[in-house]
This record gives sequence, structure tokens and C-alpha cells, in this order.
Amino acid sequence: MFKINEECPSKHLRKLALALGGDFKEGVGASSLILDNENGKGYINLYELFPGIIVRTYNIELRDELVLSLTKNEFSPLYLIYCLEGSYRHRYESGSREKIVSEGRNLISLTSDLEEHTLTLPASVKLRISVIVLLREKLNVKANNSKGNVSSIMRDIVLKMEHGDSYRFIGGLKNPIGKHAKILIENRRTDLAGKLITESATYATLAAQLDDHDGLNGSAKHQDISDNELERVVHLCTYISKNIARPHTVKELAHKSGIYPRKLQEAFRYLFNQSVAECVKNMRLEKAKELLETTNIPISNVCDEVGLNSKSYFSKIFVEKYGMLPRDYRSSFEQSDWTFELTYKSKAKLYLSDTEVAELVKKSDRNNKIISVTGCLIHYGDDFFQLIEGPKKKVLELFDLIGEDSRHDEVEVLWKGPRKDRIFDDWGLILISDRKRFSNDDASKDLGIDMKTILNTDSKTAIKDLQFWQRIRDRIRVQVEG
Repeated sequence: MFKINEECPSKHLRKLALALGGDFKEGVGASSLILDNENGKGYINLYELFPGIIVRTYNIELRDELVLSLTKNEFSPLYLIYCLEGSYRHRYESGSREKIVSEGRNLISLTSDLEEHTLTLPASVKLRISVIVLLREKLNVKANNSKGNVSSIMRDIVLKMEHGDSYRFIGGLKNPIGKHAKILIENRRTDLAGKLITESATYATLAAQLDDHDGLNGSAKHQDISDNELERVVHLCTYISKNIARPHTVKELAHKSGIYPRKLQEAFRYLFNQSVAECVKNMRLEKAKELLETTNIPISNVCDEVGLNSKSYFSKIFVEKYGMLPRDYRSSFEQSDWTFELTYKSKAKLYLSDTEVAELVKKSDRNNKIISVTGCLIHYGDDFFQLIEGPKKKVLELFDLIGEDSRHDEVEVLWKGPRKDRIFDDWGLILISDRKRFSNDDASKDLGIDMKTILNTDSKTAIKDLQFWQRIRDRIRVQVEG
């Protein structure tokens, strides 16, 4: 049985990836478990759209049965689950009320404070499932009031499903949930366009699931949009995101995609529930939000990076979407208990002796503690891998200095972004090396990890692969966090 706590969903997906021997890829607000081995094939995607709204999509076939225990917590999660393909079993711990939920079925489940429930994913069955989790007390409706349906959805849920005993509804089949859930489940993108597709498909799926609960068939008008046209729109969004600072008109985009302007607008409304102009605007905002989270560049430069000429207009539309000014959004990470992580790999230019490495770690450990930065350095052959965490401003300033260090080159960032938790407490800098454990070094701490544990391979070529270092990062995080 694998326990999932919705307060830290990415942490549990990382653990599941390690347990199944899969790859875990993490971005800002999105992560994926990719499985292609003897344990199964497919993927599980996770999106944290807004505080209180979590989406997991399963497109996977497992060798062995997997039982997911949805643990109790203070937010009393509401689950809205749609089975597009395959089947699974749902059970409350208080009794034998296990139900098989088959293809085309919609499950809405709300548990009491005293109860948890399980989802059992069967072996050797192709599964396509969407799981939308609402942490009702955590959901910040005010911050999302540009999504008019969010507040109404939450009001409906609160009015119809009073918190008390566990509640389960199973419906579906006659409601058009599937067409929205299909888009949600099959979207593997985590870029700007992918996030907008997920956001739009999530709200459309939610609305359809609640319509099903209310006995409504939904009033969505069928759009005569072919799969080929939708695919061209998705490719078009890639082009927009890679050229986000450029002005984009419907005429230009219609010419680029080979779709007539009117049909292009229809396709955007079908896929994103937005016009072309609205979608481009939201892609700009999503990119700006990412820059505010992961860089220290001035807000005027953020405007330039995303193609918005007016700082006042940028502030206006940012507040409309996220509920606060850009400067306040950025400072919210710096003035709260959030920590900032940056993970990178690099290659030593020259051979460094054990003494030089030990001295480097001692100095970094001492300096890092002064600025409240902690982390872990792996030295293997002539490769370095480092995870550093702490206040965002300090981490980015330290990384600038690291980039200027002449003792290494080929510096490549693997991941950076805000996190709620700090991994290494006040340990400064910890060293793990294949040449020496430095056990007598004051800067060394016993993490219960050695090179054999984290490498688990004799292949020297494996370390050239970024996926290899992502696995190392995940293994360290799981080992330290427990």
C-alpha cells in the first residue's frame, strides 16, 4: 500500500517513482512519473494548479496491483475521479464498501475527518484516469476570481456535500465528461501551452462531473474540430511559447498553422475555452509568474521578456489572474517560510585532489551557513552535482558566483524553483564522493548514502545523462526526507 498525502503530492510521486524504478521529472507546479520497465509502462502526471487544486492523471499499465491510500488530513480533500479507460476499485476503511469503478464512470468522494479511503489500480490493465483533488479549506477562491466558475463550483460543493460522514457518488456514462477528461489525461506537456490546456481541461472536467452529480447532461456545444486541427493548434502554442516576447495576431497565427482565422478561434475555444488573444495573454502571464518565482530580474525586464510593453497593464492583468501585484507575488516567497532550490551539474576542468575538494567543501560549508544556504555536493570522477537551497536571493547570488568559478565548466541547471520544505536543515554543505568519504571532516554528515547506493551502476556513460542526475536528486531527497 502506498500512502498519498495531498499536502505534499510531488514528494509522494517522487517516492513512487523510486519504488517503481521510474523517472521523475519536476517543473514549477508540475511533475511526472515516467515508467518503462518490468514494473509497467506509461506515466502519471501531477499538476498543482492553484493552492487547493491538485490534478493527477494516470495513463499507465502496471505489472502488479497498486493500492493507493488517500490519507486523512486537516483539509478534508474532495476527490472527483473519472475513468476514461480500464477500471479500479474504491473502498472506505470503515467497512467493506468496495466498489468497482469501470470505464466511463464518474466518482465523487468526500471523506470524514476520521476516515481514509483507497484506490486499487489493477495489474495488467490499461488505465486512463483523471483525479482532481480539492482541498476545500485551502482553496484560495479570491486569488482565482478571474475563473468565474471556480467560486460557483466551490459554492455548489459546500452546499450539496455537507462535511460529516463519508460521501460517495458514482455516475457517468451519459454525461460528456470523457471528452474533457481525455484532453486532460493525454496532455503530457508541462510548458506554457501544456499548463493552459491542463487548466482549461480541469475546469471543464470539474463542471461536467458536477453536472453529472446534479443529473444534468451538460450544455457544451459540439465543435467540428478535427484531431489534425487540434494537433496543429498545440504545435502553434509551442511556437508562441518559444517566441513569447513577439506580438502575435490571429492573421499571423492562422497563416502559420494553415487554419482559417475563424476556425482557429473555434479550435482555441474548444481546447482552452479562450480566444486566441486571451490564450496568448495567459501564456505571457504564466511565463511572467515563472520568472518572478525563479529569477531576480527587475519587473520591468519581466515585462520585456514576455512581450508586454506597459508595466501598469502587466500589473493590472496579473492581479486579475493571481490576486496580487507582481512585486507582492515575488516577495511572498521571500518573506514566508518558502525555500528556493537550485540543482545543477558541471564538469571539473582539471583534476582536483582530495585535499582540494575537502578545502572547497570546508570553505563552502562555512560561507553557506553565514547566508543560511544548505545543500549537498556529489563529486564523482570529474563530474559535480550540487543541490543548494535557502533564501531565493541568496541562492541565485551564490549560483552566479559558482558559474564564475574557473575550476569547472559545462554548468547546466537541472531544476530551480520554490519549495515549502528545506531538505538539509542547517548543515551547510555535505559532500558525497567516490574517492573518499571525508568521514573525519567537520563538514561531512552521515546521510546513510554512499556512492554505491546512489549510483547503482558501473556505467561511466550513465552520468552524462541528465535523467541520471535527476534520479540522484530524487534519491537524495527521499533518503533525507524519509
